[in-house]
Amino acid sequence: MLSVEYAFVCHEAVSQKLMPGNSHGQESVLWLIDDVKAKLNNPLMIVRLDNGYLKGEILNKLIERQLQICMACRYDWVLAQGICLDETKWQQIDDTTRVYDVGQTKVVSTCNHPFRVVLVEKRQKPFPNSKSKKLFHHYGILENLAFDLQPFDLFKFYHGRQTIENFFKESADFEAGKMPSQKEKGNEAYLQLVTIAENCCLWFKKTFSLKNGIRIPLTPCGTS
Repeated sequence: MLSVEYAFVCHEAVSQKLMPGNSHGQESVLWLIDDVKAKLNNPLMIVRLDNGYLKGEILNKLIERQLQICMACRYDWVLAQGICLDETKWQQIDDTTRVYDVGQTKVVSTCNHPFRVVLVEKRQKPFPNSKSKKLFHHYGILENLAFDLQPFDLFKFYHGRQTIENFFKESADFEAGKMPSQKEKGNEAYLQLVTIAENCCLWFKKTFSLKNGIRIPLTPCGTS
């Protein structure tokens, strides 16, 4: 059983690492970040991560690398810091979502640095015939960005990140979720080809796809 970890820059897959299925992404995230920095030959400024990487050791090492971080975090871990929420300070951003600007606080006891945190409460849309009684999804977004964002803008900025789930969904035609070989090196080579193919499709859409329904007049091809 194998798993794949990817790093994306502007929605393009830049680095990937094939790992045993019983490993955790926390074991590869720093390697991926360093690999992206080396490939771009340019300081990587902002890292967006989900809460699967929420660990004091990882946060400390990201800070040591002088990176700005925008990352999901545990709602209950934020409240555990003694935060008292004022109901009047919640900001409604749409019919199902509201946000709360906590300000600077520690999130993980083993991390040496405080972060600005925005809490998110999102009303769930239950599936038909679902027995789940969970009506709301709660989580936080932590950041140490060098620029100020309003809570709503931070919410949009975080959710603009590319996820591995979206990558596999978009690259289904390339069978990216299936490993064709029993050998690790063979699978690594296959994933490189899948990544190149998916990025080529993305570049094509960015460069050649028509925008806003603009029609280009057809010019007859010349013959000789």
